[in-house]
Amino acid sequence: LFPTVQWYRESMFDVPITLLLVTMVQQLNLFSGMFLLLVAANVALLMFARAAARERELVVRSALGASRRRIVMQFLVEALTLFGIAAALGLATVGPGLAWIERQIGIMGGGTSPFWFDPSVSRETIAYAALLTIVAALMAGGLPALRATRQLSTARLQEATAGADRLRLGGIWTA
Repeated sequence: LFPTVQWYRESMFDVPITLLLVTMVQQLNLFSGMFLLLVAANVALLMFARAAARERELVVRSALGASRRRIVMQFLVEALTLFGIAAALGLATVGPGLAWIERQIGIMGGGTSPFWFDPSVSRETIAYAALLTIVAALMAGGLPALRATRQLSTARLQEATAGADRLRLGGIWTA
């Protein structure tokens, strides 16, 4: 038996790894990262808009005695619920996705997948997803709540309830 040295990435596939293939994979990773960043920014903006739209409710709740801490905690619980559901759906779909990738690697690699590829979801992955969920909920739920509850005052209550006898639906006023 004589050991042979072979590039690790070439040991998986019979196809030689070219600069074009490496560039394509890097571009795919860059596109995926940019897409996820765009989605995360969009969700954060939607959370900020939701907090701004609920300003009247926040002012009234504050006037009725709700503390700033309680209002911020409500926003955090709502955000954590939303992000928790999204994380659970993501973790539920990652298992079948990894199994599909393993089959594709096996097809390209001559019927076997690499020894190190494990399509199961590990405890570390679940813990990492939970940590990211909590951080995202704190950023997308806590920051808008802190900003919206910064100055809840009587003047803002009077301003917010100036037309309280009418219901406004978009640009249409109803009696």
